[in-house]
Amino acid sequence: MIQNSVTPDALHQLYQGVLVHLINWVQKTMSKDELDRCAQCLPPTYVSGSERKNIGKILLACLGLDTHPNAVKACKALLDFIYLALYGSHDEETLMYMEEALNDWYKSRDYFLEAGIQDDLNIPKFHSLLHYVDSIQKFGTIDNYNTELFEHLHIDFVKQRWRASNKCNHFAQMIQYSRPDRSG
Repeated sequence: MIQNSVTPDALHQLYQGVLVHLINWVQKTMSKDELDRCAQCLPPTYVSGSERKNIGKILLACLGLDTHPNAVKACKALLDFIYLALYGSHDEETLMYMEEALNDWYKSRDYFLEAGIQDDLNIPKFHSLLHYVDSIQKFGTIDNYNTELFEHLHIDFVKQRWRASNKCNHFAQMIQYSRPDRSG
């Protein structure tokens, strides 16, 4: 079946799709400045950089006391789903937890519509979450078919080399490029 050729992708679906929307909605719920202030109050060990992955790790802790309970429930449900989906191994229990987290998301997600934060929730990357458990059952954990490794290779072998070129006859320069030694 053709739908089996589209497997879950943590990088593009979860981090750069679902999590980006969630962060934007939280910013609209509590303002970007308030979110930044809360993030700065957390112990530095929780913040290891500006990557979306790391923002997801602290996002729930940053929600203010005046954040609507359904917004908190929706955020928690999506974050639970994301981190459960990333498990390196699954059994019936962990897959059940994923389904419960997704059900919790569907129960509380209307807050973002009712508050006027989002016009509709017909977002393909959110729809893809419905297929994660089935894909894991058929193909194994999502690290088996995640694009994150290939994205890092793309950065190392293409993006860094492109930046190092003078953008004229770039292909020849990119092939000859060797990364500076960072050991000394």
